Amino acid sequence: MGVDGLKRVVRDGYDRIALQYEMWADHAGVRRKYLSHVRAVVPAGERVVDLGCGTGRHATRHLADRYQVVGVDISPVSTSLAQKTIPAARFVVGDMTDVSFREGVLGGVTAFFSLIHVPRNEQADVLRATRSWLKPGGILVVTMGVRASENDTGSFLGTPMYWSSWSRADNVRLVEEAGYRLRSATDETELENGTPVTHLWVIAQAP
Repeated sequence: MGVDGLKRVVRDGYDRIALQYEMWADHAGVRRKYLSHVRAVVPAGERVVDLGCGTGRHATRHLADRYQVVGVDISPVSTSLAQKTIPAARFVVGDMTDVSFREGVLGGVTAFFSLIHVPRNEQADVLRATRSWLKPGGILVVTMGVRASENDTGSFLGTPMYWSSWSRADNVRLVEEAGYRLRSATDETELENGTPVTHLWVIAQAP
């Protein structure tokens, strides 16, 4: 399956499970941890972009009461639900590999469990783009993989899904090569449908 087909798997999958995923509680603890970090270091009133925002329940709504937030998601159904329930934020239906913002204007970018749905050969481009959007001192918080997997397809919440990742070491390298100063890269393991799953959580700063 080509890149466009893999992206359709992600889009169609999240269209089908938008409401189910909205209520899915797995990873709630680790999300809160990193949302708290964003709120602690990014001044109130800044512009923040949430890439892969879904319905907004898990992250965007916690940012919208403090920041000028734009949520971006490939799923039209998820984005529509987000706009209805979080009127304080703005939402865009789009592929994070294509979306663009003005350079040097954002205080923060978050990508919780979303970059891992992007074909790995496009992930470096996404990281470089986010770096260009951030003002000096701006923060990126992104969930990445811990093992190399180019075309990982399977079932997620009962629907076909696609994931992709570089190794942990390569992911750290890609962040640094995008022009970021690495602040932390932490393996976080939580139960996902009863099974332990580990992701790499990266906090990086624009110099």
